[in-house]
Amino acid sequence: MEKGRRSRKKNKNFRESTAYKILLCAFTVFFVLSLLLYVNEKVFHLEFLPTSAEITAALNGKNNVVSTADGEIAVHYIDVGQGDCQLIVAGDTRVLIDSGEAIYADRVINYISQMGFRRLDYVIATHQHDDHIGGMSKILDQFTVGKIYMPQVPDELLPMGTEFESMLDVIEKRGITAEYSAVGRVLQLGNGAKLEFLAPVHDDYSTLNNYSIVCRLVHGERSFLFTGDIERAAESDLVNSGEYIRSDVIKIPHHGSTTSSTPAFIEAVSPQYAVISVGKGNSYGHPKTEILDRLSKRNCEIYTTMHSGTIVFVSDGENFTIYTDSDSGNFEEEEAA
Repeated sequence: MEKGRRSRKKNKNFRESTAYKILLCAFTVFFVLSLLLYVNEKVFHLEFLPTSAEITAALNGKNNVVSTADGEIAVHYIDVGQGDCQLIVAGDTRVLIDSGEAIYADRVINYISQMGFRRLDYVIATHQHDDHIGGMSKILDQFTVGKIYMPQVPDELLPMGTEFESMLDVIEKRGITAEYSAVGRVLQLGNGAKLEFLAPVHDDYSTLNNYSIVCRLVHGERSFLFTGDIERAAESDLVNSGEYIRSDVIKIPHHGSTTSSTPAFIEAVSPQYAVISVGKGNSYGHPKTEILDRLSKRNCEIYTTMHSGTIVFVSDGENFTIYTDSDSGNFEEEEAA
């Protein structure tokens, strides 16, 4: 009996001790902060609070954020396997082009969150195939979104899968402004950059790929072309449209398939760099040797996400700095050609 009283007294003394109060206070603060960060990521998206992705990266000591200096912009070709996803960061303006398949949604969310971003000013869904918009519903639900653009496509060409429907549901639920793309529209971004809509040129294509939105990003003397999955017909229409499509960097259409990247199109673009978003060991055999040879013969430097991971081009308006994260999980600067 005496032993039991001593044990209860000991427990009471501990609860009244300074160490116990410090532990309780620390636990309370940790719980409140965790709850605050969770609610912020899910609801408020306040940019001055860190994200779980930022905290994890800091604890791991990883340098997996490429920053820009004043006046610079960055184009991130995010590795989403056999799919497409690009992020443009121009001053305070952020543009997401495509999202990859649904299985990569968390990777894209973490990548953007790790940079401290809670808002996407513009989102462009180049076309409605799952490898381009599969993860879009989850991403749209995570960030504050200014406006989303999609191509107007005949009903008979729209996919019957759930991912496109899920994307539309989130757009409606969150009240996101959605518009069809239009040739000639220009988005003025930060740091003097602008994004021009060049395609789809026509509205009578027989395949969904050819309805892909094509955009050209211009920053000073440097330029980037984003091509979705356009194929021969759309490429030909774009070349013949009279639009200026010559660009320093091209995102190769349709993952390096022979359905695209015709000699006439590559000649019109005359890129110095080509980026191919493609999955390692994919069943399509992308990128095709024929396309790689075509680019190499033009002395075009080729980057693929299956070999280089996420690829980042930073432009100061005159020069590029290129980073890849292929093996280490940390970005390393490449030697630009």
